[in-house]
Amino acid sequence: MCKVGVFASCAHSVAGAPAGRAPRTTGVPAGHAHRAAGAPAGRAHAQGIIHRDLKPANILIDRSGHAFVTDFGLARDTSRASDLTGSGDVLGTPAYMAPEQANGETGRIGEATDVHALGVILYEMLTGSAPYGHGAPAEVLARLLRDEPTALRTIDRRIPRDLETICLKAIAKAPEGRYATVHAFLEDLRRFEAGQPILARGPNPLRHVVRFARAHWKLAAVAVVAAAATATFAHRRLEQRHLFDEMNAAETVHGSGNHLAAILLFQGLYVQTEGEWKEPIFQRMVRCAGELGTSEEAVEAWERVVSLQPDRSFGEADGAAARTLVAELKRKHTLLKDAANADPAGCERAAKRLRIFLAGTTGTTPEREAAQNDLGVIVDAQHATPDTPLEVPLEVVFFPKGTIDQLQKQADDVSDTPWRRGYAAFAAARSLEAAGNTSAAKVRLHQSCTLLQSTFPIYSCPEHLSNRKGTGWNAFWYDNFWQCHVVVQADTELRRLEPSEPAHLRGGLVFHLTGDPLPKGLVAAIDVSPCTTDVEKTARILGNWRGHHRASLTADHPARVGVCDGRWRLAVGAAESSFETDEAARLAEFYVLELDGMPADVVIDGAYVEMPPVRVRRLAEITLLSPDDGARVDLNQDVFRWTPVQGSSRYDVLVTSVGEEKEGSTSFHVTNTERVETPLLCYGDPGRHDIASFASSLSAGTMVEWTVDALDGTGRVIGVSSPKWKVLVARALGK
Repeated sequence: MCKVGVFASCAHSVAGAPAGRAPRTTGVPAGHAHRAAGAPAGRAHAQGIIHRDLKPANILIDRSGHAFVTDFGLARDTSRASDLTGSGDVLGTPAYMAPEQANGETGRIGEATDVHALGVILYEMLTGSAPYGHGAPAEVLARLLRDEPTALRTIDRRIPRDLETICLKAIAKAPEGRYATVHAFLEDLRRFEAGQPILARGPNPLRHVVRFARAHWKLAAVAVVAAAATATFAHRRLEQRHLFDEMNAAETVHGSGNHLAAILLFQGLYVQTEGEWKEPIFQRMVRCAGELGTSEEAVEAWERVVSLQPDRSFGEADGAAARTLVAELKRKHTLLKDAANADPAGCERAAKRLRIFLAGTTGTTPEREAAQNDLGVIVDAQHATPDTPLEVPLEVVFFPKGTIDQLQKQADDVSDTPWRRGYAAFAAARSLEAAGNTSAAKVRLHQSCTLLQSTFPIYSCPEHLSNRKGTGWNAFWYDNFWQCHVVVQADTELRRLEPSEPAHLRGGLVFHLTGDPLPKGLVAAIDVSPCTTDVEKTARILGNWRGHHRASLTADHPARVGVCDGRWRLAVGAAESSFETDEAARLAEFYVLELDGMPADVVIDGAYVEMPPVRVRRLAEITLLSPDDGARVDLNQDVFRWTPVQGSSRYDVLVTSVGEEKEGSTSFHVTNTERVETPLLCYGDPGRHDIASFASSLSAGTMVEWTVDALDGTGRVIGVSSPKWKVLVARALGK
């Protein structure tokens, strides 16, 4: 059966008539629609049933070419009341929906709704594509409500003009613009098939105008000139009315809960509209996006909003936009910092929204602090080398508030900490510059740099060269993150106002790792504290000392710590290593860092100073042999044994008794260290009087943990046991 014949057979089934055969006529085949038009109504519309989901997938064709409509799961019986769907419900397949379905206007759904679906099917059969395409449902719905279908003859000139007119009438936007019934639709197809004038197209007034103009061309010219002014005004009125209609349609979609589809509609209007209406349309987009929370739909919504005005503040919605874009990065990546390499555009977009949010005054304190931390992590991850000072916008720093006089008074208050005074001097400088007093702003910036750098001389953080998942890393990182940035920004602002001011953030310290190779997944860490004696004392008394900086390093990546120019006292200590797997965490106990030869002070003068190497030493692993983990022991006669370590001169056996934890009481620990020369120990051996005080706490029923360290002749630890074993004291000493 030919295309239009199959279509007519399908339409007959919906209308309630038997399918007719479809002879070929006039070069474009059409079915015997007239055979079905007068047939008795037996199904579907004849029984008051609206299908509401007509599409090719729901049409079956038998070997004889007869079409049958299936899947009445969304059908509606218009002959009786129904509470299955209410206003705002959207049911059906987007590509074949009528506008009233997309808008959730259930009260307008009727036979003309199925006429629209049949018109879409006819359109697709004639052109090869649906009028509004396929794809993402929200985009299809947006095109349905926003765009007009492309004329069929634009796609294929072989399609007769009358058949194009019939199809376009069937898919008119408004139900009243379509055929009222499927029978009327089929009747026009019959008339087309028979070569008769179709009802979808009346007399064409343009033809009469052309004939008149040819006969009376002077009068026609005068009429055209006279009509030009009123035509322009009328066109504007029509455009404005069309805009109102489109905005109302988008608002209806928004009211039905389809926020993303509404944003697509508003976006189309925004692009097409000029002048005063752009702002109201944009505000509606912001409102719709803000109602989506931080869902994946909200991400697409905000991306569309931001793409239109990327540098603009959205007012109260700034926080929602920033949180949504950051939440998307966190969904895609285990750690936010990992997103910089995988999604640089997403990171840049999120960072910009965070900056705009922090530059404003909206949001709660926890929300702003969270945004501050998120921005810091993103900005740091975007930097490729530790030598470059970290650049963070000033708006993310919580400067003290107050008038210029109040800020200057705080900056000069010697009873306050140098760090807080430096913050106040920085804030005062910003206010002075804003007031036009640049010379006074320079003085305060000099003061700020001196105070900040003397308290916290570190200006760059090298952690992005190494693994950051280790225990304790986050605490040290966030304690130092903002201090680094404030030091950098104060120096940058000073040199902006005073270009002749020499740079003081050029050098620092370099630490290399040598010795035994670290296992995969284990990263060494050291704590670096450059400071001055008086500042350290003052800051410690006032409880604001944060000059402690943790640096991570591997054999391939040395740690470079940026330190301001000056002479500094220097303390370097081993820190807890970081690790990324459980196995690396277990092995971490068998590696120690040796920091021999570190200088007590250091001078930084615009260059990086090489520090003595940090040496890694692998400890021997001691295996505990007896008593077994969890065993009951008699301290008078049971022997504790472990594997010997080559080169050891003695062993330290550590036994810790753990008091029972009860509600309302605190657990207690009593530790004893016994030093022996051989890999065994019996607490009950004669002559061990030095453990008498310890033995009194080891009564029967006490749980104890025991470990062993091996030491060489110099007292250096060369072996450790892991993990700790626990045993239960069944008989105490002397009992």
